Amino acid sequence: MHEVEDPDERIVRRGLQAPYHWLTATGDVYMGTLMEVCPEAVLNRYLAVTSFDSGVRRITEDERLAGWHLRGDIAYSPRVASVQSLQFQRDGIDSPGYDEWYVFEAPRDLGQVFRGNPFEFQSGCGEILVFVNTLAFALHDPNSDVREILELFWNQLMLIEPETFIADGRDCLALLSKRPQNGAWIADSHGRLLANSEGRDRPFAGLLANVKG
Repeated sequence: MHEVEDPDERIVRRGLQAPYHWLTATGDVYMGTLMEVCPEAVLNRYLAVTSFDSGVRRITEDERLAGWHLRGDIAYSPRVASVQSLQFQRDGIDSPGYDEWYVFEAPRDLGQVFRGNPFEFQSGCGEILVFVNTLAFALHDPNSDVREILELFWNQLMLIEPETFIADGRDCLALLSKRPQNGAWIADSHGRLLANSEGRDRPFAGLLANVKG
């Protein structure tokens, strides 16, 4: 795992759990930050929104006419042509949104959201777990307190196989991807998130010098 410390408390870490490269960002990094600096994470893709402000993403009539639909408490988008059309961070740009998105190259049906005890969940039954609302969900944290949650998460991710997964939770924003050349893309996103801090424009090459192995 690589870690870069930002002087303004913005910390971006990245790692690999094949085939997914991932990063987590703490500090003032939220879904809006990611959409501003890395819109290609979702552009020309299809979203399955499993959490919006910790709950169900409701669909407006205009969105329904545009191709959004809700099934099994999961909101599905048409092909995303602009990030300006997306809803997230209901409580404002300075707060985590508790939003969770699965991103696909083609429309997918994920079944329905499981509402029971996550430790009683059985995969492969047409239901999925939501992780962004779990306090223990932090990919970069090796502590035993989160190990069981992370095992459930990775098992589910490998079954669903989204191109990209994004979660904006209490302790961090998480971005994972297995898109072509994803390692370079995650590293570039890593740099852009740090360079975006407080409006600064710091070259990515300079940031790489501060990466800790």
